[in-house]
Amino acid sequence: MRASGVVVAAALAIAAVACSDTPPDSASPGSSSPGSSSPGSSSPVDTPAPAGTVTATTDATGPGSTEPSSTATTTPPTAPPTTAPPDPLPPVAQLGEVAVAIEAVAEFEHPLAFAWRPGDDGVYVADQVGMVHRLDPSGATQPVVDLRDRVTPFEPGTERGLLGIAFGPDGRLYLDFTDRKSDTFVISMAMAGNVADPATEREVLFIDQPGFGHKGGTLVFDVEGNLYISSGDGAASKGRDAQDPAKLLGAILRIRPNPDGPGYTIPAGNPFVGHPTIRPEKWVYGLRNPWRFSIDDDTGDLWLGDVGDSEREEIDRVPAGGQGANLGWYWFEGTRRRVDGAPPDVLPPVWEYTHETGFAVVGGFVYRGSAIPALRGAYVFGDVNGTLWAFGADGVHTLPVTFETLVAFGEAPDGELWVAEHYGTVARLVPG
Repeated sequence: MRASGVVVAAALAIAAVACSDTPPDSASPGSSSPGSSSPGSSSPVDTPAPAGTVTATTDATGPGSTEPSSTATTTPPTAPPTTAPPDPLPPVAQLGEVAVAIEAVAEFEHPLAFAWRPGDDGVYVADQVGMVHRLDPSGATQPVVDLRDRVTPFEPGTERGLLGIAFGPDGRLYLDFTDRKSDTFVISMAMAGNVADPATEREVLFIDQPGFGHKGGTLVFDVEGNLYISSGDGAASKGRDAQDPAKLLGAILRIRPNPDGPGYTIPAGNPFVGHPTIRPEKWVYGLRNPWRFSIDDDTGDLWLGDVGDSEREEIDRVPAGGQGANLGWYWFEGTRRRVDGAPPDVLPPVWEYTHETGFAVVGGFVYRGSAIPALRGAYVFGDVNGTLWAFGADGVHTLPVTFETLVAFGEAPDGELWVAEHYGTVARLVPG
């Protein structure tokens, strides 16, 4: 944890306002409002039915191609649980009773993401400089893989480098990073004990990046083994790339990594499979920089924080079944209309705030742990300025704790939450 003097620098480090998008030229004539102008409401958009599956390896703007496949398969959806339903979003009055503290655990250079490996009691921490470390329960650390000679060198005020980490159901380590040309790669490696084996590396996805900012980078596997990837708009088109159907930019992507080699297939349930113009990898789109997102396994809802431009930060909730939603960027920043021409079914944020409150939103998790009972069911998120919030059924409560230069949350297998501070500290949320 650091003095507040570094907060503004950290805000630049995840491109809160440093990569301001000037208002784009007017789109098509006419105007329309999003599905709701209220930041407190949300409704899924209609999505086309899937029409098949395709095989793909890379972005169409880079090497590789997308081709129909008659051999792609998809695991049938997991049957819904027969146990008690998940805890609902709690009322703000209950959240006002939350007593929480932050317990520092270890120090790294520039930690940005967490992952937990099944059957392993360690925590894997991705560092923006290109390192992955394993932190064991005693506090000892161990290097897992070193990509420092391949990733974009760390520079204050940029959001490039090693950005995302996850373990797949196949046991492989998955990483999202930008290379020396600032292009995005998602790769995987097999594990040999507690370290990754570089000889087993596979390229899963490549995205040819048009600019230096807005990379996203979060990796999330769902219970069916599908990999979700957050991809920013690339910061080179005044936001237009987020609405370009031919590009893998400004979207949450959903793919199925190939089990025996590089590349991936498209899950049959993706909303744009068979669509004549929209890339079938897209799950939802219309995002500026979905820096951190998560899926609530208990409900299937996708929650994300989309880092804003010059005025507003937003929290988006895509309900289970809402795949295919257009979240509105570049026409809207939050609920603020930037230009006319948006379609009528844009999904609005469930909450937004101005830059008088914070610099850059940091998406978190629905709390499903047991250590802080009053927090159960709330969506916990924050801002790079160190503020932490809990989103409830009837509003948002500011938690009575701060964590300077907050850049990421992590969810342990027991549902407890971790936080990362951009200049070194990783910590746990514990009862206050």
